[in-house]
Amino acid sequence: MSLRTSRSRSLRRAASGGVTPLGLTRAYLGRRAWAPLVLAVAGGAFWVEVAKWALARERPHLFPSPVREAGYSFPSGHAEISLALVLSLYLLLGVSQPRGNRFGPAFWVLALGLPWAFLVGLSRLYLQVHYPSDVLGGWALAVAWTLWVWRWTPSRF
Repeated sequence: MSLRTSRSRSLRRAASGGVTPLGLTRAYLGRRAWAPLVLAVAGGAFWVEVAKWALARERPHLFPSPVREAGYSFPSGHAEISLALVLSLYLLLGVSQPRGNRFGPAFWVLALGLPWAFLVGLSRLYLQVHYPSDVLGGWALAVAWTLWVWRWTPSRF
């Protein structure tokens, strides 16, 4: 599989998975400060593809799988994008909500988003398209990249 095909597939996945949350966030917050969210999700998808190309780890073939995924397995792009989206929404909404609003939108993003991201990771294992380390690697990349983006970009947008 070529890097170009893999990269375009990754960008399509990031765009399709992120359109609804991005639209809802923009409607809620207006135009302020949502560029780091886009950078965290799209940039994370880019780094997943770079890592897959550089490491070239084959997908598991332990049992007959109901799904056939093309490309390499490490790290899991689904796991990375889902957690990067949840963390970015949390950081974006947490910065914008007043102090003392304990059960505001940021709380609900974590309360609903973290189990969703966890289930996305489990689904990749259930479908036998990733090893557990692929999913953990995707989550680790999501945390590292998202925190880096939010550490270095808020003052620029």
